[in-house]
Amino acid sequence: MPDTLLQVGRSDPNQARLLRIPQMRGLEFLQARFSSYSFDRHTHDAFAIGIIDEGVATLWCRGNTVVAPRGSVLIVPPGEVHTGGRHCDAALVRYRLVYANADWLAIAAGDARLAMVPPMPRDVVLHHPALCAELARLCASLQNPSSSNLEREERLVTVLRHVVEDRDARRRPLAAPAAARRARDYLHAHAAEGVSLLTLATLVERSPSQLIRLFRRSFGFTPHAYQTQRRVEIAKHLLTQGRAPGFAAVEAGFVDQSHLNLHFKRRVGVTPAAYCRAHFFQDEDSVGS
Repeated sequence: MPDTLLQVGRSDPNQARLLRIPQMRGLEFLQARFSSYSFDRHTHDAFAIGIIDEGVATLWCRGNTVVAPRGSVLIVPPGEVHTGGRHCDAALVRYRLVYANADWLAIAAGDARLAMVPPMPRDVVLHHPALCAELARLCASLQNPSSSNLEREERLVTVLRHVVEDRDARRRPLAAPAAARRARDYLHAHAAEGVSLLTLATLVERSPSQLIRLFRRSFGFTPHAYQTQRRVEIAKHLLTQGRAPGFAAVEAGFVDQSHLNLHFKRRVGVTPAAYCRAHFFQDEDSVGS
């Protein structure tokens, strides 16, 4: 069978392939090879877990820069602000990453509360050979179109079980100050609108400079960066509904499609058009969909 993953930029040393599997609760799988590309600060709605297949990656997360060599496992919980790219000492980095909806964590743990409050692993980079091997088997099944959903789901739950059973999972951070939460909630609700910093600061009774510092300290983003991330999330949702990138750009609050392209690829790894065309597995023996 032909390759079921979309490859972007075959002549480009920076390549990414994306697969979406709606039968597995919208599971997404990214296979990437980057020699110079790096991600802006961003977050994921899903729980991301992957392996470094070649080279060395570097990530900024939780205020620190960490290194992920070949064979290491990456774990980024939903909402965790981070960046990523090739380490300066490596010619390239090649990795595979699975984005699992928080519902899958609840399924793996047998605890529905994890769908609302997913675990926060102590480390984002793990050196765990057994987990790495399990994850490699999961990725192989996702890449193989002849694999059944039963096999894929079984392997996914096995991998996620390692995460939910981690006794060293760090405690969740303290709640952000009320002013920062109000500002975030307002931006979340008005992401597609032209929100003024002065208006936002007045709303939460802080000066603009105080708000910027408070917001960044609380969420890892400035207000503008948070709004941009939220707009990308809106665009992703519209694209998965079959809307054209140009429509998604305007509806999400971007100036035009080129503006969306710029910010989308910096956070997702592929362009909106490529995300639209990501192949769907359509298995008849879907389980748990």
